[in-house]
Amino acid sequence: MGTVAHEPVTDVARVVADRASADASERTFTVRLSLRPGFSPSEDERYPLLVRNVGTGEVVVLRELRMQVAFVPSIDFGW
Repeated sequence: MGTVAHEPVTDVARVVADRASADASERTFTVRLSLRPGFSPSEDERYPLLVRNVGTGEVVVLRELRMQVAFVPSIDFGW
C-alpha cells in the first residue's frame, strides 16, 4: 500500500501469480502487510493498493483502502 504519490507505507510483498486453474478460488493469494515504523495513518485518507508487473514495470491501483488502527495500551492506565 502507498500514498497518492506511490510512496510505500507498508512492507512490500512479492506474489508470483502463475496459477492457471479455471477455478478462481485456486488462483487466490493471501498476503499480509505491516505498516512501516513511524507511519501514522489518517482515517480520512485513502491509500491505494498497488501492484507492479515485474516484466513490464507497469503499476496498477487494485483498489483504494482506508485504515483504522486499534491498539491496546501496554501500560495499565486504570481504565
